[in-house]
Amino acid sequence: MKIENGYHKYLQSIQQTTKTQPTKKVTNSNEQTQEKSVQVNISEEAKRLSEAANQGHSARAEEIKQAIANNTYKVSPEDISKGMMQAMRNQRGNE
Repeated sequence: MKIENGYHKYLQSIQQTTKTQPTKKVTNSNEQTQEKSVQVNISEEAKRLSEAANQGHSARAEEIKQAIANNTYKVSPEDISKGMMQAMRNQRGNE
């Protein structure tokens, strides 16, 4: 099979355009960017709420871990399908 000169012309045109295009240089010689700092204060009540939420979640996670380790964790296909359907309904409501 013979490759026509069209391919070589294509390569030459690409090489020519890359040679003729100017190169952009970005210089930041003496420019300095100053960033403003932001201070955030979290109230003691918010800290307590966060800890309480994490403790409740971790307690449930520990229960599930123990049930899995003991081979007593039951997966309910009905509950999973109900959750999936509810999530799809919620997505449609947000559109």
